[in-house]
Amino acid sequence: MEETYWDLSPGEGEPVGAAEAVERTSALLAESVRIRLVSDVPLGAFLSGGLDSSSVVAFMRQATDGPIRTCSMAFAE
Repeated sequence: MEETYWDLSPGEGEPVGAAEAVERTSALLAESVRIRLVSDVPLGAFLSGGLDSSSVVAFMRQATDGPIRTCSMAFAE
């Protein structure tokens, strides 16, 4: 049985070029991370070794002057 969870139909508006799409996506990700940095407890990030967690930490670094706490894990093979 297959279920559809997303309908990725084209959005409204004019198409944009690759450079503008990258710029818009970067701005949206930066803002998303920035608004989540508001906290009354210390924040950190788990580094999984992938591009996604590294990107989040890079955006965290751009949005704050303080140190970024990170952690990672290693498992025996």
